[in-house]
This record gives sequence, C-alpha cells and structure tokens, in this order.
Amino acid sequence: MAKTPEQQIEELQSQLAFQEDELEKMHDALYQQQQRMDAIDVQLKRLTEQYKTIADNQTDGAELTEEKPPHY
Repeated sequence: MAKTPEQQIEELQSQLAFQEDELEKMHDALYQQQQRMDAIDVQLKRLTEQYKTIADNQTDGAELTEEKPPHY
C-alpha cells in the first residue's frame, strides 16, 4: 500500500525532528567533553610545573651530596 503525500511528509517531519534531537544531544556531549579536556589540560600544566619544581629541587640536592667534604 502506497503512502499518501501527507503520510510521507509526516514521516519526513518525524525523522527530521528525531535527527535534530540527536544532533542537539551530540552537540551537548561534545561541549561537555571539551570542558573536561580543558580541565585536564589545566591540571596537566599544573602537574608539569610541580614535576619540574621537584626535579629541580632534587637536582640541587644531588649536587650538594656529590661535593667532597671540606676536610678532603
């Protein structure tokens, strides 16, 4: 049984509404993922700076322990 033009239009409108809803959900998910990535990027930068500070402090301490005592 063939669909009438009105039925075809209704079906297309329904499909379009579904696709628009799915697109909006995908947009929201993408936005949330970008927010998480931005937060992770900030955290990574902080951790990198902390690591550099710790590594520099350990290097400074290692140089002191390698020096010979004054009585040598």
